[in-house]
Amino acid sequence: MKKEMTQKSQSKNHIGVDSEKIELSIIVPAYNLEDSLAECLTSILQQNVKMQIIVVDDKSTDGTRDIIRTFAEKYSEITPIYQEENKRQSAARNSALNVAVGEYIHFCDGDDLVPCGAYHELLRVAQEENADIVVGNYARKYPNEGNIIRPFSHYQATTAIERCFEAGNLTLWNKIYRRSKIEENHLRFDEDIHLSEDLLFYMRFLQTEPKAAYTDESIYIYTDPFFHADCDNNESTIRYASAKFTRNLADVWKRVFSAEIKSNNELWYLAYWWNLKWYYDFSWKMIVKPAERRESFTEMRSLIIWVQNHVGACDWNINNHMQKFVEIFGVDYHSFCGISYEEYVFLSSLRTRVVPKRPSESISQKLSKFSTIERDCLLASEIDKLLEELKIAFQNGLVKRSFWRKSYWDVLDSIINDYWRQINNMEKKRAIWKKIFDAFCDVNGNIAECFFHNPEDVWRFQCIFGADYPTLYELSEAQYLLFDGINCWCNAGVNSGGGVVMGADPVQAFLNACRNGQIGMRKILKAIKEWAYYKLRKLSKR
Repeated sequence: MKKEMTQKSQSKNHIGVDSEKIELSIIVPAYNLEDSLAECLTSILQQNVKMQIIVVDDKSTDGTRDIIRTFAEKYSEITPIYQEENKRQSAARNSALNVAVGEYIHFCDGDDLVPCGAYHELLRVAQEENADIVVGNYARKYPNEGNIIRPFSHYQATTAIERCFEAGNLTLWNKIYRRSKIEENHLRFDEDIHLSEDLLFYMRFLQTEPKAAYTDESIYIYTDPFFHADCDNNESTIRYASAKFTRNLADVWKRVFSAEIKSNNELWYLAYWWNLKWYYDFSWKMIVKPAERRESFTEMRSLIIWVQNHVGACDWNINNHMQKFVEIFGVDYHSFCGISYEEYVFLSSLRTRVVPKRPSESISQKLSKFSTIERDCLLASEIDKLLEELKIAFQNGLVKRSFWRKSYWDVLDSIINDYWRQINNMEKKRAIWKKIFDAFCDVNGNIAECFFHNPEDVWRFQCIFGADYPTLYELSEAQYLLFDGINCWCNAGVNSGGGVVMGADPVQAFLNACRNGQIGMRKILKAIKEWAYYKLRKLSKR
């Protein structure tokens, strides 16, 4: 039986393999992966190369250690390391790097897969071109769709170094790295960073100016990180959607740009730009806790200002950089730095507003025989009934069950689109809106943990209300009425199913609606009154 290794007994003399013959060392950190690790290791073992597989158990609490032990007893290629305490992925990878002997290194996550022939292809390219790094394409596996695997990346750059910086390619695992290059530059993972630690390692490797090569083959299968099969828990399962991730990402870029950029200035700028864009779409938009959204805004703005002042290649005022900044944030750099958080989320919601769904025709027909005053009273009464239903469902624990979540969103959808938006009296509408919003917050308690389990939940909320939850949290009743009015006016006559309207000018759309007779003078004056009320209230707080 192969001797087990602990963190204290790691030594290259204890590997049990002939280090001179090892082409590739595969590093697999594993923590509580009893459902996926065996499949991962099996996919690696089917590769026909001379390899060393270093599997690091990070003090798992499930059956992960037993799986590692079983594989290690059966396959001489596997070197097990059992950490004495849980130290996260960075420490696990560092422990493995300390005992790696292969000419090249591959980092493989324990819930991912390696396609047949992938390592042979990567090593072939590396040896033919004497490369320090070889990059390939990858596919994705979708657990919520029966583990279906689809091609994902299609990198197009014509030079290898451009591929290393290409949009969507700042990843650790679809590449192999020359181990001597890692050791010569004393590269290790920062164990104080638990998110984006792989990005920091990768960019530090690129700063060594490696000789790069690429293959168009798909050499990795990445498990989709945003969706999880089990949503019946009280933890938010949206990865990256937190202020902690924002802090880590900002720290990583400051560390990277604290070192001198010796070459490939435009590539470094494009990598920075793309990563900001990715952050905005997959982190910022998914943050549903108002306090964390606000903190993230402050952190990201601080990073952007720091980079602007310290990295000439990333100056937003040169070339076409300003337009690319607007593509991400919707405003120019100078406005972004001077605007308040409240003003930014309002403008951001207008930029990515959602087409309001039309009220149910059957409900509209039933109400048509009543006077305006009677109709408003009936609508308000129905809203009270539906809100009470949600309250009872919450008290009975139904909201914690995934099968009921869709029904919950459907009830909210009906409250807003079938009833609330049909109320004519603005004072009544404002009062009922406050009741709806207060009831929503009261029912859900900690919003993120109860209902926003994946991006679909975040999107459904935005489709119902026309804005995301953190934005609504910042708006008063009067502000939301104005926002909702602009939303409806801009999309007058559109039969929607909940699609995003991008790029339309809300002011121009409002003016067009006025010229076409879709908005009368009374509504225009009311909108002006609401806006003046909002501005006066804001001035009075200063």
